[in-house]
Amino acid sequence: HEQLLQTKEMNHVAMADYVDVLATNLYRRLAPSNIQLELIKELSPVKLSMDQAVPAGLILNELVTNALVHAFKEKTHGSGKLKVSFYELAGDCVILISDDGLGLSHSFQAESDSGVGFEIVSILTQQLDGSFKRVGGIGTTFEVRFPIVSST
Repeated sequence: HEQLLQTKEMNHVAMADYVDVLATNLYRRLAPSNIQLELIKELSPVKLSMDQAVPAGLILNELVTNALVHAFKEKTHGSGKLKVSFYELAGDCVILISDDGLGLSHSFQAESDSGVGFEIVSILTQQLDGSFKRVGGIGTTFEVRFPIVSST
């Protein structure tokens, strides 16, 4: 989060650059070496206040780390994909972290079946007055959505 503290404009953080560096660094450090894992980043030019950028960065760190560490742990060869999306939609900031790895049980509920990491994501999302949920599909996709608050 050193990059957040070094931002030139203290009122807003250009999140696309920050998310790009964060996801790339986590990928380089944690990607499984036994498979060809593709990191896909879909990042829009969203600006957040520092009060929102810090928890959003922590959420991203937790969800991307979780995917890199757990989603492909049983795969011994082949390939996989991890997609990090960050964009604005109707005044909300949307974070999607999606992988085509192991997946979770269909009954999994992020709010109740979670370990410490998901509990942290839930708390940070609540601080942002947002929502945190698992989205259906192949592998695992988590969505965090919160209203963008303009700082003056």
